[in-house]
Amino acid sequence: MRYHGLDFLRAAMMLLGIALHAGVMYMPYPHENDAVLILADPRDPFRDIGSYSMVAQRSVFLIHFFRMPAFMLLAGFFAALLVKNRGFGHFAKNRGQRILLPLILFWFILWPMDNFSWAIGRAVMTDEAGPTSILAIIQNNFNWNHLPFLGEKPTHTMHLWFIHYLVIFYLVS
Repeated sequence: MRYHGLDFLRAAMMLLGIALHAGVMYMPYPHENDAVLILADPRDPFRDIGSYSMVAQRSVFLIHFFRMPAFMLLAGFFAALLVKNRGFGHFAKNRGQRILLPLILFWFILWPMDNFSWAIGRAVMTDEAGPTSILAIIQNNFNWNHLPFLGEKPTHTMHLWFIHYLVIFYLVS
């Protein structure tokens, strides 16, 4: 049985995610420490100070308030439905293939790309982005030292945090 209304709700939450992330660029900063985390230099060439909008900021906070909890509730509902209809063994296999495996695979793919993006952004913001510095950034970020658990940086799941928490909730429940 298909729940078309819940499929629509999931699609609507995804589209609101696009609006949320676009609106973030029109906020002074989404979090107080973002500028510090990126660089001590307060310049941010990707934000236009004259374009800050309280409407965008309030919209982002409003969307963020219910969007991720709605995703979690939907995931829990469909997980319970799967256990009820197919049993726990099928549920574990299904979620291992559809949630855990992609998390692990894309974590190792996205980790060096994320580090590379931050390093390029830092170089651009400090006006150090030249051919030799970009080549050095590529060499420094695409090696074994920048993979989760193998490298020097603390491990986190970056943009895959939702899937990471979903796996934890599945294991706990």
